[in-house]
Amino acid sequence: MRWLDLLRFPQTWGLFFSRFLSDPVWWFYIFWLPKYLAEQRGFSMVEIGLLAWLPYLTADLGSISGGLLSGWLVKRGWPALQARTVCMWPFALIMPISVFIPYTPSATVALTIICIVTFAHMAWKTNQMTVTNDIYPVHIVGSVSGLAAFGNGLGGAVFTWMTGQIVQHFSYNAVFVIMGFLHPAAYIVFRSLVKKPVAVS
Repeated sequence: MRWLDLLRFPQTWGLFFSRFLSDPVWWFYIFWLPKYLAEQRGFSMVEIGLLAWLPYLTADLGSISGGLLSGWLVKRGWPALQARTVCMWPFALIMPISVFIPYTPSATVALTIICIVTFAHMAWKTNQMTVTNDIYPVHIVGSVSGLAAFGNGLGGAVFTWMTGQIVQHFSYNAVFVIMGFLHPAAYIVFRSLVKKPVAVS
């Protein structure tokens, strides 16, 4: 099946745009976290080396936990798409707590919130990425995954550029606010367009 044919399915657009919106959060924490900790929280290079790995550890734990949770529901008879969707919702609701990161005077509290956010993001993403395997026939899963990954890369590029502009001309505060609401927006898009498995004749 050609890629253009895959664009006829609303599920394809749902996966594309939900990743376009939510994946930039991860790109932000990968590329901007050390700079933020140094410039805004006064972390030394030694402190960054000692502590900045924690959000990535909690991200690992989130990806495992998100998969285990939806897998537990599937084993109990839930349809796979419903199980993934139900598990994505609470993690999307956690993400707005990033709004508090720039406003807390405590660097420890800020780093703790960042760890919660990265945990929730990866728990969300594990389920989001698995949906492709759940709703598409095996012979087109790779192509759809490629299109969804393009949404990831495009969103990462656009929002990384936007982050630089916002930080340069304003502050990190607006970035954390925007990042806090990307997952709820992505969930709305996902729920609106990914409603059932794809039927391919």
